[in-house]
Amino acid sequence: DDPDATIHDALPLINVWGDDRVHSLGVITRDWKYIYWPYGGEGFEPTEELFEISYDPLELSNRRTDTEQLQRMRTVYDAALADWKKHAVPFHDYRRFGTVFDRNLSWSEKAAAARPPRHSATKKGE
Repeated sequence: DDPDATIHDALPLINVWGDDRVHSLGVITRDWKYIYWPYGGEGFEPTEELFEISYDPLELSNRRTDTEQLQRMRTVYDAALADWKKHAVPFHDYRRFGTVFDRNLSWSEKAAAARPPRHSATKKGE
């Protein structure tokens, strides 16, 4: 009814396609964008990015050292992750990302979940 009305406070940004190294979960609000990159294998470290998109729309300045805003966006992120864990569909291994994207777990605690199980192809009737 009111095209200028706020319909959500935050939206999740999800990338679970492709290689484990590029999987990410983020959240975006009107003014801020937080992204968590969970991959910690092969010398990579899980990392966080925080951008004040209302002033930095090209995302050139990572503001993760702004501890107060980082904590606010982590809270928004944690709520999005809790929603993922509650509502993830069982097919395509989406539920495993509830573990992969948990920023409170070490890479060693979630490495097995980061790699989808290998399904062997069998012929019908075998």
